[in-house]
Amino acid sequence: MGISPKISIVMPVYKEEPTVLKRAIDSVLNQTFQDYEFIIVLDNPQNHDAVSLIQEIAKTDNRIQLIINDKNLGVAPTLNIGIKSASGEFIARQDADDESLPDRFEIQINFINSNNDIDVLGTALDYVDENGKLIFVRIYPPQPLKFIRKYNSLGHPTLLIRREIFSRYWFYSEDEQFKYVEDYELWLRWYLQGVKFHNIEQPLYKYYQNKTNIKSRNTKLQLRNTIKLKQQYRKKLKFGFGDYLRLFGELLLLLLPSKIVSYLFYRITRN
Repeated sequence: MGISPKISIVMPVYKEEPTVLKRAIDSVLNQTFQDYEFIIVLDNPQNHDAVSLIQEIAKTDNRIQLIINDKNLGVAPTLNIGIKSASGEFIARQDADDESLPDRFEIQINFINSNNDIDVLGTALDYVDENGKLIFVRIYPPQPLKFIRKYNSLGHPTLLIRREIFSRYWFYSEDEQFKYVEDYELWLRWYLQGVKFHNIEQPLYKYYQNKTNIKSRNTKLQLRNTIKLKQQYRKKLKFGFGDYLRLFGELLLLLLPSKIVSYLFYRITRN
């Protein structure tokens, strides 16, 4: 490894159980690409099991940096803390309850090094159940900006991002009105600045779909904040008839019970 690592992997941790957290950490440590630093930001100082586990693993790998927030700050501030602590040329995302496939970073680095015009690179992902059994493969469009006005066309935890983009166009918004959609807000802001996005159609990430993360996602609030976000950006994004039609459909969804909204969100995601 050189003076600065090629990649800074940023992983926020909140209330994940040790076995689940270790699975995520191992998936990073077992990568075929090894030139990285691994920044873990704990957003729950009372999660003593997580602290003990991370500190124990860090004894055997000095690439791991543990940052512990003084109190619960939320996803966006926690991600910003990790990114501001990074020194790599690229920022990679990792969630604490998922897995990166072993060759994820090698494939992404090789691709983005061969395509210097790309600033943000995502991948497809495998939706799996609690036992790791494949439910379906989510393939995002190779040219996500064609669809960015309609929906969030990037898999947030799969992304590899040039670090200079954060310095140039700022970080995740910490405004509460963008809770659960802070990633989508950032992509729209970057899109308007001319940032280039691309998705690889190969799944390189396992997204664990279980009852806990379905519930915690609070789909109806996510939908409500998505609508607010689109309403704020519609003029800048030059919404067309189809964009307004989709926005109207999303407004109608808010009239439905939360369970139905969650189900429809799941079906739309799957398709």
